[in-house]
Amino acid sequence: MKTILLLSTAVILSAAGASSADAQSAPAERVACDSVPTDCVKLSAAADSALRDLERAATELAKAVEQTVRQTANDPQLRITALKLAAGALAVAQQTLIQNADTLERMLAEASRQIASAQAALEARAEAAKKP
Repeated sequence: MKTILLLSTAVILSAAGASSADAQSAPAERVACDSVPTDCVKLSAAADSALRDLERAATELAKAVEQTVRQTANDPQLRITALKLAAGALAVAQQTLIQNADTLERMLAEASRQIASAQAALEARAEAAKKP
């Protein structure tokens, strides 16, 4: 029974990770504008729904983890199994980061360019406003 609980926790973790990846990879509708930054980016209804689903999954995951931790603390065999599972999950996470490092670097570089461009535009607008 306890092993099933551990396995179900692992499945929930995998599902939450997949939901997170899907939510991040889904293109959000964005509106470009020259006004206040909070008005510039509007998330689509699908992105809002994905965010709510992710929050719900995270809450369920937290409850499952809390229950598993309580049970694991009382059972040495389960504790060993949990440590092995955690080590495996860590190895998978590290491998995923290694495999996606190039993509992450490109995305960070693009975000940096967009931020620099937006800052330059704001500064140019501020300079133009100062010159009557």
